[in-house]
Amino acid sequence: MRQNPLPIAALLVLAPLAAGVVLAAGPPRREPSADVPAEKFYKNIQVFQGLPSDQLVASMQFMADSLGVKCSYCHVTSKDGPWPMEKDDKAAKNTARGMIRMMREIDRANFKGRLDVTCATCHRGSVDPASMPPLFSTVAAHPPASEAAAAPSVDAVLERYVSAAGGKDAMAKISSRVIRGTFTAANGESHPIEITLTASGKYRSSVTLEKGAFTIAYDGTKGWSSAGQGIRPMPPDEADRIRARARLFPASDLKSRFPALAVRGKEPIDGRDAWIVMARDAAGGRETFWFDAENGRLLRTLQRQHTALGDIPEQADYSDYRKVDGVEVPFTIRHTAPDRTDTIKAEEVTQNVAVDDGLFSAREP
Repeated sequence: MRQNPLPIAALLVLAPLAAGVVLAAGPPRREPSADVPAEKFYKNIQVFQGLPSDQLVASMQFMADSLGVKCSYCHVTSKDGPWPMEKDDKAAKNTARGMIRMMREIDRANFKGRLDVTCATCHRGSVDPASMPPLFSTVAAHPPASEAAAAPSVDAVLERYVSAAGGKDAMAKISSRVIRGTFTAANGESHPIEITLTASGKYRSSVTLEKGAFTIAYDGTKGWSSAGQGIRPMPPDEADRIRARARLFPASDLKSRFPALAVRGKEPIDGRDAWIVMARDAAGGRETFWFDAENGRLLRTLQRQHTALGDIPEQADYSDYRKVDGVEVPFTIRHTAPDRTDTIKAEEVTQNVAVDDGLFSAREP
C-alpha cells in the first residue's frame, strides 16, 4: 500500500481496505475483529488462517512496505466497485504465499519462532532481494551509535528532558493544546490543519481540503476517521499510532509505560548529538527515543507497529521548539514511515482551552 497520489494520503488512518473489502460468506460484519479469524472474514485466506482478522491488513502493509510496492502488485484491481482481492490471477500473490512459508520455516528452525528474519531482511524496500553487501559510501552514511559505556543514566536523561520541557509543575498545568498550521505531504502540497489534544490522551486532527475536511479522532480508547464518505472505525493498529501522537509530552511518562529502559549510546540527529533511550513494554513492544545530549530536548521517536510478519516503523522528528505557557512545544513535527512522510508546521499554539468531549466522538465533522 504505497503512497496514494492524494495529498492527504500521508495522514490516512482509515482502515486500509478503502480499495474494497472482500468478505467471506455468512452473517454480515462491518469491521474485522480480534475474535474473528481472517478466513472467516475474508475470502481465499491460505497462509494466514487463524490470524485475527483485524491484524490481516497490517500484515499486508508490512509486505508492501518491505518490497516497496502497492497492493496492486499482488492483487487484482477494479475501476468499478471493490477490488476482487480473493482472486489469484497474479503470479506475485502465490509467490508471496511461498515466501511467507519460507520465512516462517527459517524463523522456526533457527530463531525459536521469533520474527528475526522477515520480508524486509532481504528485500529492503525493493522487489528484488539484496544479494550483495552495500558499498562503503552507503555504510558510511549511517554510522553506528557510539558505545554506551560513558552514557548517563536513564533517570539523568529523563530528568533533563523534563527540565528542558519546563519542569514537572509547568507540564502538569497543561490540560489541552490546540495547534493550527499547515500539513505538507511528500508531494509538497500543503493544507491547513487543526489538531486538538488533551492531557487525558484524546486527539483530533482535521485537514482542510478542496472537497472538504479529512478528520481523525481518538477518544482515549478507540478512534474513527471521516473523509466525506461516512465515518470509519479505526482499526486497533492505527489506534496505537494515534495514541502515540496524542501525548502532550511524548516522553514524560516513560518510566510508568515501560518496565525496561536503557541508554544505548549516542548518535547525531540533524547535526546534534543525541542520547538513545531504548524502551520495552511488558508485552515485548519496543520504542526508541533520542534526547539532545546538550539541552535535553526530545529530538526523535521511533514507534514500531507489530504485525504477524514483522514490525512497521514510524518515526517522528521534533524541532523548532518554542515556549508557550511556560512549557516548550515543538512547532515542527515530521512523521516518516516506509510508505509516507508528512510535516506539520504550527503557526499558532494555544493551551488550556476548554475542549468539548464531543469533539472526539464518532460523528461527521
